Amino acid sequence: MSAMEQPAERALEALGSAEAAVRVQGLMSIAEHRLQVPVERLHRALTDADASVRAAAAFALSKVGGTSSIEPLHAAWSLSGPAEPHLRRQLLIALGEVGGAAALEKVLDGFAAWHSDLQELVIDFLDSGREVAAPALLRRLLAEPLDPETHERVADALARRA
Repeated sequence: MSAMEQPAERALEALGSAEAAVRVQGLMSIAEHRLQVPVERLHRALTDADASVRAAAAFALSKVGGTSSIEPLHAAWSLSGPAEPHLRRQLLIALGEVGGAAALEKVLDGFAAWHSDLQELVIDFLDSGREVAAPALLRRLLAEPLDPETHERVADALARRA
């Protein structure tokens, strides 16, 4: 086994641990060192019972995933709940990294009907400067039938990005 295979093997072994913290550590190692591992293992981690493991899996995919990760990330987004803002932010980042604006566009469907906390999370993400396509995505949100306060928040974010 080469020196490069050992860290990857250790990280993959950690994904099988009964302890969530160990699984998170393995995923963070994969991300930090951009270890080449089967992405299917990371996709499976997106369905872990522990939200911190799912968030770490999304983070790892943002570093080593590719377009094959878009659908599993969309599925994880659909299954995530309002009590998981950290997970949802990591999913947004990963979708932006592996699929760009097109991947993010899909999760924005129904934005006008979302709870204000989730709307704020998405607006903050698009306003953060991470996503180069943010202005186009913010303009897309402005085309939705938003309440006046949300419309103003989106417009302000767009103005800052212009």
